Amino acid sequence: MATENQEKEAAYVRDHWDAQGKLVGYLITAHGAVLVGCLAALRDYPSTPLFTGIGL
Repeated sequence: MATENQEKEAAYVRDHWDAQGKLVGYLITAHGAVLVGCLAALRDYPSTPLFTGIGL
């Protein structure tokens, strides 16, 4: 059987990793949004003089 301290520590660790997992999800979502934004900007490359010299 687990002692009270072990149960508290298990709850603390579980909460910690739940929060870390949520933050990783937010980070992946943010990177995806930036990637889509960059691709959208480069898709309009020929009509956007601001990006002259960036494309291939």
